[in-house]
Amino acid sequence: MTAPKDACGVEFENYVQDTYLKLVRLYVLAEKLQDVPTKNAIMQKIWSVHVTGDKDGCCYIPLSETVCEAYEGTTEDSLMRLFLMDLWLETEPEEFEKNVATFPREFLDKFSVLVFTRLNTTAAPFIQHDGVERYMEQEKKTA
Repeated sequence: MTAPKDACGVEFENYVQDTYLKLVRLYVLAEKLQDVPTKNAIMQKIWSVHVTGDKDGCCYIPLSETVCEAYEGTTEDSLMRLFLMDLWLETEPEEFEKNVATFPREFLDKFSVLVFTRLNTTAAPFIQHDGVERYMEQEKKTA
């Protein structure tokens, strides 16, 4: 499927959300296979999808369906989970409030802790300041 031209249109948003969901499902598979290079490549792709719409002023973040998929298929310390929380930290409060009932409880628990941590420290910058590298794993060197 080719991306629609209008980055602020409904078709483009549907395309982006579908892409997020597929990429998170692929990430979950790579997590199960312990395939770090693939997980990192997927993380870079998700980031590129995120910033593509953002350059036109219409930024889309993964919806709760995608967050649920990530939480069902990853471990508590997953960088994907942190990435999704950080993306949601960058959204408007009204948008979060509209979706809050659809998020997994575990996401909401960690999200609230993350919000307070970020409010009380400058040591953990928001996603736009760090970029996607913060969410990529170090590959293990093989002999």
